[in-house]
Amino acid sequence: MRWGWFVLLWAGCHDRPGLLVEVKTTTEAGPHHVQLYVSKLGCGSDCPSIIPPATGSATRSPVSGTGWLVEDDQKFTVDLDGAGLAKFLVEPDATGDAMIARVLAVDVDAAGQPLGASSFGPIRVPGSQPSAVEIVLSPADAFGAATGNEHLLRWERRSPPAPNSDDCVVVQHGGGKSEFFVPTADHDCDSLASECDAFGYLVDTPPRKLSDGNCTALAFGGSCKIGGAPCVESLAVPPLPSCVPLVAPGYCLPHVICNTSAPCQTWDPACLRGKFFNAGPTVPRLECILQLDALTNKPCGNGMGPVDASMTVLDSPTSSCKSLQLGTMDAPPSFDSSAILGSLTVELSGFQQVGCTAAMTLTGTATPGGDLAGMAEIVTETGVHRVIPWLISLRQSDCATIVTAPIICTSQVGGTADSLYTCQ
Repeated sequence: MRWGWFVLLWAGCHDRPGLLVEVKTTTEAGPHHVQLYVSKLGCGSDCPSIIPPATGSATRSPVSGTGWLVEDDQKFTVDLDGAGLAKFLVEPDATGDAMIARVLAVDVDAAGQPLGASSFGPIRVPGSQPSAVEIVLSPADAFGAATGNEHLLRWERRSPPAPNSDDCVVVQHGGGKSEFFVPTADHDCDSLASECDAFGYLVDTPPRKLSDGNCTALAFGGSCKIGGAPCVESLAVPPLPSCVPLVAPGYCLPHVICNTSAPCQTWDPACLRGKFFNAGPTVPRLECILQLDALTNKPCGNGMGPVDASMTVLDSPTSSCKSLQLGTMDAPPSFDSSAILGSLTVELSGFQQVGCTAAMTLTGTATPGGDLAGMAEIVTETGVHRVIPWLISLRQSDCATIVTAPIICTSQVGGTADSLYTCQ
């Protein structure tokens, strides 16, 4: 064993430096197989839960609890013909003391069914004198059983690197609190070199970052969302789709992107632009009109004007939003307080949650008579991320005659039945 001690199976007198762990089994008749899990280090916030394999577990839901890393290369077990004491001698590998953070002792029968379990620690392993501790196991049964016992779930590594390799175990204490003890080299015992979820046995995970977005996907309930490729560990049949919605958060799109005879399956600017412009006023959107100087093609005046996105959050009691940001239609999508469309730099300032408004300033040049298209991200009061087209019509003007702001942006609700407004 590494990390500051050795574990020996012990049958003699205890006169050597170290900690003798005497595990008193339950009283059930028949063979008892007692195993000791020794951890120097918990994994803290890096492992708030673990997902066991389906076998032996009613669901594939995460089991929340405290995780402990076990550095053993092999199991430490004692086999008894009947109830009694299983003895393990934990010795430091140097003259100094060593500290154990947590120890779990489990007792199973010949068929691997749980009989008893108990965890304890922290505890010191003395380096210069003998010490002993006796552990009386509490009755244990299968994980999730409706009893007041300890509940135990153990599973072997899918491809053990060596005979008798260490395994994974979850123990659920009274009151529902759980602990899990897992190998440092393979936290979920699924024997994969590359993990989607280091604490999930053969778990497939959806894309979670906006930078992973490269496609569009229909979510459960029929809403349209930005998607990406899932990370696949399992051998699911049928296989997972190549594009699944991003989660935590999800990014909701106008329904026209997904629900047509020719959806924009990839995040393709040409396809997105075509859908938005061809669908016209039925699409929720942000519309801007920019007045350009007839001589210089620069925005008139200071290039600043108001942005009103309130129509896209009409389902908010106060037509408010948490944030308003801009982006292009390029892949991967991204949003910020500024964006570059063609030769124009666009910046938002003075954002106000109530009314979902801001000021927009444009600098640079553009060709009158055309239009530019980007995307706007609006986060609603309830935290839903709505992504809508942002369209700028470029108009040639005599700047001296303009009596309004050189750019004015207003939001259009589009079709009120659009799944954008029910998307979560």
